[in-house]
Amino acid sequence: MPALLKALLKQQLGLYRESEIGVYIQPMVQNHVSHMELMIPYNPGSLEQVDRLRQLERQATIHLIDSGAFFSRPYGSAAELVWRKI
Repeated sequence: MPALLKALLKQQLGLYRESEIGVYIQPMVQNHVSHMELMIPYNPGSLEQVDRLRQLERQATIHLIDSGAFFSRPYGSAAELVWRKI
């Protein structure tokens, strides 16, 4: 988990503090693997925040793919990047 959070923090260029990022971890397969999500609160009415998060998602997804991350059910803009890599 720390590696995933570090990857996101590296990509977000100081826009968010670590304490602002929610982390959800679900152990699976007798704790041999886990499902993980990172959540960043934002104002959906702010075009600036929406655009900034879209850019962050894209950059972080590329970094995670390049680092060997596995996406079990990619969707949205991440799906395009994951399926292109396969």
